[in-house]
Amino acid sequence: MAAGHRSRTELQPGESSEGGFFNLGRREGAKLAYLEAFDDVERMGGRVDTVVQAVASGLGIVAAARAAEQSVAVRRWERSPRLFCAQQTSCSPMVRAWRSAEIGANARLPEPTPGGLASAILLGDPFSSFDYVARAV
Repeated sequence: MAAGHRSRTELQPGESSEGGFFNLGRREGAKLAYLEAFDDVERMGGRVDTVVQAVASGLGIVAAARAAEQSVAVRRWERSPRLFCAQQTSCSPMVRAWRSAEIGANARLPEPTPGGLASAILLGDPFSSFDYVARAV
């Protein structure tokens, strides 16, 4: 670890570390992974028409949207691919919020007891990042 930096486990009381959605380095890293994946698809003669991403905080889908926007901006593509978010039915606060927002209801519907097989995407209250995801898709 670099001098002057402490791991999350070394934080003192009252200190915090943002390792998720609002960590710019993490979002940019995910965007780079998408750009590399887009390159691989094109190198194999394919075309990226659709991106499907499992979501918790939405970091992956926002990264995909940014990678696609940049690909359009540099005229690599004429248009962005369609973006689809997926959540397991046992923990789908963003899906439920999106559907309720479409009918004019309150868009914050946290999942009080998230559960399911895909533990990496079990986030019951992702609403600090919901607006970013909504703009991306």
